[in-house]
Amino acid sequence: MLHSAALLLALLAQDPPAPAPAPPPAKPSAAAAEQLAELLRPCKEARGIEAEVHMVGELPPTGGEGNEAAPLRVADVLISLRFARPCHGRLDMKGRMLEPEREGQDGAPAYRPVESSLIGTGEGLFLVEHRERSYRRVAGQVSELGDDWPGLLPLQVWAGIPPTSEFAVTALAEPPQPGWRGFAVEQPWLRMEYWFDARGGFRTASLRASAELQELLTEQGQPRIPEFRMEVSSWKLHREAAAAAFSAQLPAGFVDQSAARDGGAEIGHDESGGLNPPPAGPKEQG
Repeated sequence: MLHSAALLLALLAQDPPAPAPAPPPAKPSAAAAEQLAELLRPCKEARGIEAEVHMVGELPPTGGEGNEAAPLRVADVLISLRFARPCHGRLDMKGRMLEPEREGQDGAPAYRPVESSLIGTGEGLFLVEHRERSYRRVAGQVSELGDDWPGLLPLQVWAGIPPTSEFAVTALAEPPQPGWRGFAVEQPWLRMEYWFDARGGFRTASLRASAELQELLTEQGQPRIPEFRMEVSSWKLHREAAAAAFSAQLPAGFVDQSAARDGGAEIGHDESGGLNPPPAGPKEQG
């Protein structure tokens, strides 16, 4: 599946880079971190969640300012979820992703359709590939999902998935709507921005790699990391949630590939299917 995603950096099939020196994060603000934690508290306390997120990823044109070429779209995915902890519900993803290794008609970008689900039956969580009519078990409960759960901070807090690295929080100015509050969450090489409405509902997010990282990737001949933006059209938290009302069933007639694993490779599910990006940083040259 994808970040995610938050998130879909894995779409470019970049190898997880070796450790490299990263620029220091922005000076954190204790007050901003406390405000963000307070906004995320309802996510942590809610047993159930319903949301719909539209995620778009694009690569800006090369050539710097003055280049009027359109950005290259690498992902356009709608994420819909209805879940209750610990393992009841479903998350559906539909859309398209760029296939950089293939050209479409007349040299146009080629895309592959996305039609995947994460199904929580109450006995476990299963990743379903509808086009391949297959599924595999990925976890026992949502807190164990890691990269198989969208890498958006509000969704990760709800699921109980800890962050993979430390981050600095700063407050954002100039809200897009009156009463909205925004926060920049910066990790080495990456910056995410989150906006919440006047009621505290999660509304938008964006992800952008640092200019230093993009320059290093270009120098090393590696693909640049796309920019992602997320629009939340629906966001509802349930403080109490009956498991029976959220449980979902696996589709009939699909093949169980849970045991078809060899050295971490799954049959019918390639590396570009993760919900989260690989650790950001340049690949070590040797």
